[in-house]
Amino acid sequence: MAEIRIADSQGIKQLMPLQYGLFKKEQEKDKFYSVNEFWFFTVDHKSHLIYLTENPNNCIFIAVDDKKIVGYIAVQIKQRQPFMERVAEISELYVEPEYRKVEFGINLFENSLEWVKAKGAKWMTLSIFHLDKAQINFWKKKGFEEIDKMFAKKIL
Repeated sequence: MAEIRIADSQGIKQLMPLQYGLFKKEQEKDKFYSVNEFWFFTVDHKSHLIYLTENPNNCIFIAVDDKKIVGYIAVQIKQRQPFMERVAEISELYVEPEYRKVEFGINLFENSLEWVKAKGAKWMTLSIFHLDKAQINFWKKKGFEEIDKMFAKKIL
């Protein structure tokens, strides 16, 4: 039986290839998401994930099945103008393909939602690839609405 828990520095080594899997998938969809694949296997990547697990405005929940991390969600409390309501952003959600039908994504989201509520966030946001119908449907079922458009221009 899988469990959902907050990641700590002990699980970082298992988390690194999962994060690579997510960004490799995103890169295949759109050149905007092109990444330096080598970076995902460096000390800098490990240090970055440790920072995320230790920063009180960030949280990474992991789904663990038989001592193996099979999914994760990363969420951050965002700093906005002081007159605006507090917002949390889901920056990443990834579940290994063979575990996607087991509702790990739903459980990861629900745990992160409770965490951001406890942090006083009034809104939750995320950004997804505009042609990924499965993601769009998943987030709409969770009550999310499209509120913005993002534009990008390559400058170099």
